[in-house]
Amino acid sequence: MKSVKLSLATIVAAGALTSVASATPLEQAIKDVDVSGFAWIRYDSKQVKVGDDVASSNGFWKFKTQVNFKFAIDDNFYALLGLRYENRDHSYGNERGGVVAFNKRNNEKDGAHDDTLDVNQYALGYKIGNTDILVGRQIVGSFLTADMAGTGIKIVNKDIQGLTIVGAAFDALEDDVDIGSTAWGKIADGKYLYQHNLYTVQVSGSYNPVDFTVWWAQLAHVANLYGADLAAFFDINDKFGLGAHGQFAGVALNGGFKESTNDTAANTTYWALKADMKLFGLTADAGFLQYGKKDAMSLVSLEDNGKLIKPGENLIDTTAFVGRHSYWFITAKYDFLEKYWVGADFVSGQTKYEEHKSNDFEVVGRAGYKYNKKLSFWAWYSYSQEKLKDVDNADDLKTKTNQFRFQATYKF
Repeated sequence: MKSVKLSLATIVAAGALTSVASATPLEQAIKDVDVSGFAWIRYDSKQVKVGDDVASSNGFWKFKTQVNFKFAIDDNFYALLGLRYENRDHSYGNERGGVVAFNKRNNEKDGAHDDTLDVNQYALGYKIGNTDILVGRQIVGSFLTADMAGTGIKIVNKDIQGLTIVGAAFDALEDDVDIGSTAWGKIADGKYLYQHNLYTVQVSGSYNPVDFTVWWAQLAHVANLYGADLAAFFDINDKFGLGAHGQFAGVALNGGFKESTNDTAANTTYWALKADMKLFGLTADAGFLQYGKKDAMSLVSLEDNGKLIKPGENLIDTTAFVGRHSYWFITAKYDFLEKYWVGADFVSGQTKYEEHKSNDFEVVGRAGYKYNKKLSFWAWYSYSQEKLKDVDNADDLKTKTNQFRFQATYKF
């Protein structure tokens, strides 16, 4: 983070957020402001083929900037303001849309957050001892979300060394681009999933060499979600280390959600186990994960894949899926010359839905360059294949996905 002094013009512009009921002039009430954030430029090219036909093909440039301001009002009060800008330019105009096997969604949704400047954080905080209370629009920050924002109240306590306890309630959630379950439409009460209140409790601990998290969340009238994450890593010496990581998540769906899907939705579980290794500049892991039921649709994470273990780029999706998914995987990354790295993922397994079965695999190649602490470049290429049987009496219907992504990121 970078601490800067506010000019008078900036102070006046921020006055709507930071003013408090006091006779103290605003210029004196605000001591300073911490500024952090990032900006990136990305190019994405993706093609999905079902059999011999191109189901979808697109290429685009995307630009995103996030700037976060933390205003110190006095010794206890502070305010957060987050500004986000996103824009997308398609590199060619001929786009086709289609449905891939098992209704798996594309990695990026067209139209969401295109050419927008919005406020994704606008909150007042109060700190007393080791407890923070934040009220307003803020990042949800749960284990089952990535960067989705919501409006409500969050309480974070760190009284016990190494332990963080979080409780939150949100009555407004962002229609985030990565909520795959939005494609299912409205449920029985006439609302989309993100239009329901979210309540969550989460406890995280870090006691070297063990880290853990347990959580419970309720998306009102939709589902109760719960689970645990446990990881341990042992550094044998500076160059060599071994570890293990396990996760379990469960979902109990509400009757209204089941009703809206004609009882095709069902409770489900997710679990994953992997072993980790560090050897000189090489880091690698190998494991297995499984989620879903073969005769139902469901969800595990609320937005993107949250903090669940997810190798690959396109094959695994825990926000909206049908069937039972079982995958084993290997990933590796090698850092060299202090600034460069290369890596690869391999994922293989099966998806089963009713009488259908799909043999799936994905291979990802990665590379990156760290120019300095703030500026970095990376790219990856993914090829995945889903070989589906017994669909409309056709055998071996293959869905092939090719995707390339390049990104330049500046953090400040």
